[in-house]
Amino acid sequence: MPAISHLFRTNLVRLVILNALLCGVYVVMASFGLLFATAPNPFSPVWPLSGVIFLALFQGGLWLWPGVFVGEMITGIWIGVPIPIEIGIAVFSTLEAVIGVALLRPLRALHLRHLGRPAV
Repeated sequence: MPAISHLFRTNLVRLVILNALLCGVYVVMASFGLLFATAPNPFSPVWPLSGVIFLALFQGGLWLWPGVFVGEMITGIWIGVPIPIEIGIAVFSTLEAVIGVALLRPLRALHLRHLGRPAV
């Protein structure tokens, strides 16, 4: 029984660290993306963060979604978006990445099978 609790703690700690790291990457990359924002509003037409977050969820797994959500919340509150609006933005930004990854995962397995490699 101690081995199971140790395994759970180890995986939980790893998950928390990865989500915190992803959250930090989100905030830093969002700051970079906001450099391209127009003067009267804090929204940017260039958002390289979407690709980075998609790749992180695609490679790291869908359980990293809390890092995306918290990173978006921190970024939105930092630039002055009202909290109720920011909650909606964070929910849909997170869903955008999660749904995209969920739709493309079967294609990844199909592609790897086609190449003769075992599907991951």
